[in-house]
Amino acid sequence: KLVEKFPSILSFSMEENIKPKLVDLENAGFSNPVTLIEKNPNILGYSFDESIKPKLADLKNAGFENPVKLVEKFPSILSFSMEENIKPKLVDLKNAGFVDPIALIEKNPQILGNSFDESIKPKLADLKIAGFENPVKLVEKFPQILSLSMEENTIPKLSDLKNAGFVDPVALIEKSPSILGLSMEENIKPKLELAQIVIDTYGITTYKAPEIFETFPQLFGLKRVKMEIVARVLRDKVEAPKDLTPKQLARIFIRPIEDIVLSYPTSGDKKMFLNELVKKVKESSKNKDKNAKRQKIEALLERDANGKVILGDPLTNIVLKYLRDYPEKKGGKKI
Repeated sequence: KLVEKFPSILSFSMEENIKPKLVDLENAGFSNPVTLIEKNPNILGYSFDESIKPKLADLKNAGFENPVKLVEKFPSILSFSMEENIKPKLVDLKNAGFVDPIALIEKNPQILGNSFDESIKPKLADLKIAGFENPVKLVEKFPQILSLSMEENTIPKLSDLKNAGFVDPVALIEKSPSILGLSMEENIKPKLELAQIVIDTYGITTYKAPEIFETFPQLFGLKRVKMEIVARVLRDKVEAPKDLTPKQLARIFIRPIEDIVLSYPTSGDKKMFLNELVKKVKESSKNKDKNAKRQKIEALLERDANGKVILGDPLTNIVLKYLRDYPEKKGGKKI
């Protein structure tokens, strides 16, 4: 695969080019030179002393705090001219109203690959026309918006959000622009449906699901399975007052999933009041050891004499769903 991406590597000497280049990159502070080269094998064609090392120094002098990290995120920057691309881009961004162009590029260095006059400037104008009051601030919060098509993403998303019941999609995206990166069909709509199930279960008629998300945009970032588990717990086991506010309901959804599962009533068909659930969740949250909580959750499973899990109980279904969709982490990796 490396040869397919960069056939010229076949002409490079292992002893005189490749191995020394790996050593030089490691000595310069790169955490994984092999991965860096696999990402952008053209680096093997650059002289370390005459190209890479001076570029790192130039980036540092231009104000970038960690040039090595910047190159690791966006290796193509090594091929960009400081005088013809990077420095003028910083000036253009500053003149356009960006408070800290350096921080913006460090957050999303792909911006250096976008022409200011042909891409960035027109995108800012298009966002303004679409109704966004401060496009520059929007880009600062969510630089990825520069790579999203207005016609295929942003404008349709505004329309879809409006049709889904959101009062002011523009204000919503200004508050939480990462929404633009979420699929309506696979992410947003299913979450709205889950929240609406709870609202309908409690006979609430004063608001609908979109208002909960407008109150707490953090809900957009929740895993769908988490909302499924919380909705099932609320629907099956919790009595709630009909004057439950959107903020109160949102706060339940964003509680740690382990604390929600551990607070599930285990006494038959008996239900608890919402304030009881909140109290149990708060008590559970005092324990910060997720592994210990996971063990407690696993212990909720009923097993037969042979150790097989007894299926059918609602709590068992919730526990199995949690264990399946929240794999245990070891060494920072999911297993």
